[in-house]
Amino acid sequence: MVGYLPFAENPGGDSGAGEGGELLDKVTVRKNFKTVPYYNPSILVGASGKVTLKVALPDNLTNFKLRAKAVSGGNRFGFATGMIAVRLPLLVQPALPRFVRPGDSFVAAGIGRVVEGPGGPGSAEIRLAGVKASGATKQALAWKVSQPLRISVPVEVETPPTTRRVSCCGTR
Repeated sequence: MVGYLPFAENPGGDSGAGEGGELLDKVTVRKNFKTVPYYNPSILVGASGKVTLKVALPDNLTNFKLRAKAVSGGNRFGFATGMIAVRLPLLVQPALPRFVRPGDSFVAAGIGRVVEGPGGPGSAEIRLAGVKASGATKQALAWKVSQPLRISVPVEVETPPTTRRVSCCGTR
């Protein structure tokens, strides 16, 4: 759930959603964050009074306020406002302990919920390093709108092997 960054990134989110492969290989790393995603003070509008722009939005999950101002000479001007809400359809928030020691066991969990769109079938997968799973690492899920879902796997923190120290006068 946390800490795995795939080598093959999937910019834009779901461009590989229908392709085969491992679930975690389809993870998108969000890294393009801007407070002002688009600004252009000199857009020319034709005689129709309308213009269409394509704007690539950043990875922020927020509400962007829109504002357009139009000026034509000294006596013709106006403005319009709006809002665009940028959301992910599904979010999973990890619920993990802050600290663990070798030999500890705990439940690695996440709380998932549908944020936008319909529910439906899905799956969750966890890949681990330094801990050993005591249960299934892949689960089939049924997402429901407005109903959080707990995803959990019992794990045990591995104890690293001890090493022998050698000194100049023998072993310890």
